[in-house]
Amino acid sequence: MARVLEKLNRKKLFVISPYPNWLTYELEAFWQSAGYEIIATIGMDKSGAIYDVGFNQVKSALNSAIEKTRKDPDAVILFAGTGVPTLSAIDSLPDVTNTPVVTSQLAGIWNLLSEAGFADEIDLTPSLSLKRLNKHVIAGE
Repeated sequence: MARVLEKLNRKKLFVISPYPNWLTYELEAFWQSAGYEIIATIGMDKSGAIYDVGFNQVKSALNSAIEKTRKDPDAVILFAGTGVPTLSAIDSLPDVTNTPVVTSQLAGIWNLLSEAGFADEIDLTPSLSLKRLNKHVIAGE
C-alpha cells in the first residue's frame, strides 16, 4: 500500500477503519510515522468481526469519507481491513470525486500488475475500482 500512496503523491489520509479503537490508533500511528497526516478517521462496527461487515456499511463509510474530502480534495481515502468486502461498494460510487480510494487489495493488485510489466494493461481490467486508482496514480506521477 505504501508504494501506491507514494505514487499518488498525496500526504493526507482519510482513514476508514473496521478495527477496534486500540488497533485503529496503531494504524493511525503507523501512517503518521510514515509521514502522512490523518485528516479524519471514520470508524465502522467495532465488534472486531470485520468479515461480517456488509456492502451497506462499506458504502455508508465511503460516502461519509467522500463528503469529508470535499473540504480537503488533496487527500486519499485509505480503507483499512483486508477482510472487508470493499470492491463492489467502491465500484458503485459515482465517479464524481477526485479522491483516490485505496485498499490493501487494490494496492496489491496494482503493485503486482505494475511489477509484472502490465501497468499499461490496467485499464483493460473489468474492475472499475482498479481503473480509478490507476487513473489517480498516473495523475500523481
